[in-house]
Amino acid sequence: MNSPERDAGSLQAAADVAEAEPPSEGTTYDLLSMVNHELRTPLTAIQGALGLLAGGMAGELPEKARALVDIAARNSERLARLISDLLDLAIIPPAAVDGKAAEADRLQPADPAPVKK
Repeated sequence: MNSPERDAGSLQAAADVAEAEPPSEGTTYDLLSMVNHELRTPLTAIQGALGLLAGGMAGELPEKARALVDIAARNSERLARLISDLLDLAIIPPAAVDGKAAEADRLQPADPAPVKK
């Protein structure tokens, strides 16, 4: 249940957010640096572990397990590229993106990766 005090607190928090100034360039850069670190650090560990498994450090893997490790390794590489692309887009000034809108409309989407069964 919502109490009147909780509702008033929520309204005040919303008002505080609405009145807040937009983040400064330094604050945005700091946030992007933190997000970069927080996403890439565990992903790097995952990629390293998958590389060790694929390289036989834990012994020979059964065929099905090897296939799963290969899929996970490919997907972790795709995720790393996605994170890089998103962070790159986040630091591009909006005016630069507006100038590329017409060009982006002409681009064709890439073929999706084939799914192995």
